[in-house]
Amino acid sequence: MNEASFRIKIGDNEVEIKGTEESVKALIDEYFSEVLKNFPSLVPITIAKPSEKVKPKEAEAGKRKKTGETKELLQRLPQLKNEGFFDVPRSLREVRDKLREKGWYHSNQIIQAVILSHPELGIKRIKADSGYKYVKS
Repeated sequence: MNEASFRIKIGDNEVEIKGTEESVKALIDEYFSEVLKNFPSLVPITIAKPSEKVKPKEAEAGKRKKTGETKELLQRLPQLKNEGFFDVPRSLREVRDKLREKGWYHSNQIIQAVILSHPELGIKRIKADSGYKYVKS
């Protein structure tokens, strides 16, 4: 049997129907046909099969889950700078390892993103033979 699902959200209310493709279509016709007539922009309506991945809306795809990591790093990196850690150029790995020594675990990606997007930290990235280094500006 072909499994299918249908989900509709209007305001804070959300309804999801799962079942065979035929039963889902029948329930949509029975209970939602009048509602859907008021939304001509929704046509054509597609019914996603569980084996197919439904792509998120483009607006939602760019959103990142907020974890507070940026805020933490904005407090922690200046501490390293004040201790003189960035007086000499440091690799991203060295920065990450120093943070870990203090019990602060962050990925290279988030460390780099915070340094590059917050010039007020007073830490800049410079080109080195082996890639990039981070130093007090």
